[in-house]
Amino acid sequence: LGYDGFEPFSWVADTWEKEKGSLGPHMQAAKLPLISEYCSIALHDPTRRKAEIDKLVGFGRTIKKLGGTVAVVGPSTVPNDRAGFNFAASKADIVTTLNEVSKQLTDIGIIPALHPHTGTSIMTRDEVYAVLEAADTRVVKFCPDVGQLAKAGADPVKIVKDFLPLVRHAHVK
Repeated sequence: LGYDGFEPFSWVADTWEKEKGSLGPHMQAAKLPLISEYCSIALHDPTRRKAEIDKLVGFGRTIKKLGGTVAVVGPSTVPNDRAGFNFAASKADIVTTLNEVSKQLTDIGIIPALHPHTGTSIMTRDEVYAVLEAADTRVVKFCPDVGQLAKAGADPVKIVKDFLPLVRHAHVK
């Protein structure tokens, strides 16, 4: 169909690797390389930090094994579609977890790219700026999803332009 590669959810590739044999031969047969995986993580929950980081580093190893280079770091959804979610109270935990997981992914040769998404702990324009301006951008990179940014009421073109030096991957809708 003309695609240069694909991006599965991390749990899909992980399941193939652990339970169904490797996804690699199927990708080779289809001549469709793995570019990245979408990896969900509870950035906002410090009680889950270690387990979530360990999970994403495992996904990073799978990405590397399959020839990919990018872990799309998608904040997990928050309860009740964000009703009652307090970004300001969670910001420090979000940034800490994002920095830590990004450092560990970078250390194994995978590019961690933050992907804001509606219904998650990072979705609005102000949240994107607050996190990316506080993050360690030596290791934290950016994967804007222009459709999700627009859905959240932001101007995706402005955000992409403002953070262009950090963009390593993108979702375009």
